[in-house]
Amino acid sequence: MVTPQVSILMPVFNGEHLLERALQSILKQSFANFEIIILDNLSTDSTPLICKRLAEQDHRINYVLDTRRRTTHEAANYLMGMAQRELCISACDDDLWEPELLAVLISLMNSNPTAGLAVANCRSIDLGDQYVGRPFLRKREIFLMKLGPFFFWWSYLVKRNVVPIIFALFRTEVWKSSSSFITFDWTGADVDNLFVLSVATDHKVVVTERVLFGYRAKTRPKPPGKKDTFWSESWNHYRYFVPHQALFTRKLIDLLRNSKFNSVQRNILYLRTIWSFLAQILFMFPLGLVLTSLRKDRKNKLLDMTIASTRLASLENQKNIIGYLWMNPSAEEKNLKGKDD
Repeated sequence: MVTPQVSILMPVFNGEHLLERALQSILKQSFANFEIIILDNLSTDSTPLICKRLAEQDHRINYVLDTRRRTTHEAANYLMGMAQRELCISACDDDLWEPELLAVLISLMNSNPTAGLAVANCRSIDLGDQYVGRPFLRKREIFLMKLGPFFFWWSYLVKRNVVPIIFALFRTEVWKSSSSFITFDWTGADVDNLFVLSVATDHKVVVTERVLFGYRAKTRPKPPGKKDTFWSESWNHYRYFVPHQALFTRKLIDLLRNSKFNSVQRNILYLRTIWSFLAQILFMFPLGLVLTSLRKDRKNKLLDMTIASTRLASLENQKNIIGYLWMNPSAEEKNLKGKDD
């Protein structure tokens, strides 16, 4: 048997609706020398049955039932400990891969031996598995990413969008030598951003403009019985958002202080980091509140319609709901989603 070259890491929790579609898109890759390691975070639906059935059909699938509940970041770290192949990549239980994804990324890595990771562009997909919206990475971002770590930092600090970079093909040794997903406050936020910047500090990033996978975002409704008004809830969120961003900024400065950037580059990125912090708390967060408020009525109508439809119809028939999969999770599902929003 040929030793797999790529470890595909997939955490899952109650993913029965879209899991099989995601796995089938991986199994259809034109590059076939891989293993899929599925970490089941004690699912209570038919996820175990789906995984075991597919594992019996394809020896490349390794299904692992976890021994305890883990957060998203804990699951990612645990999975990485299982990765023993030269290359590794994360996959979600509801996304879809184009058949050429692995082949293109491996070709990029082979053409750039010093690269630590290879990134493919992506777009959102709806429940009918159709692309919607524009590609996540714009040409300007791709151009700056190709220029090296300094320009990667410069561009990334403002937008801070981990998708699609977090789903890049990594050299396994690069991933394991980085900071991994370590939470630094109770919110658990920005851990993935810190990881991406940690990797990009010391390693070259190669990227293709081609859209090679579809990303499906999940947004969850508020718990029943919550009576805070929109602005009251937003103010409470902001009170925690500011100190969190201050701590995150300190983490970034510490990362820069220990980086290999020269003194000029480091000082420029110090200023960029502080500017990014101020932009987040004084502009981006308030602007987001205003835009959310303007869309709130329409969004609530969509949410009510979607929750009702998920109870009455199968997901296969809900092709009119575009962009998001809405679910009404139980309390025990909180913080156990297979990826960050």
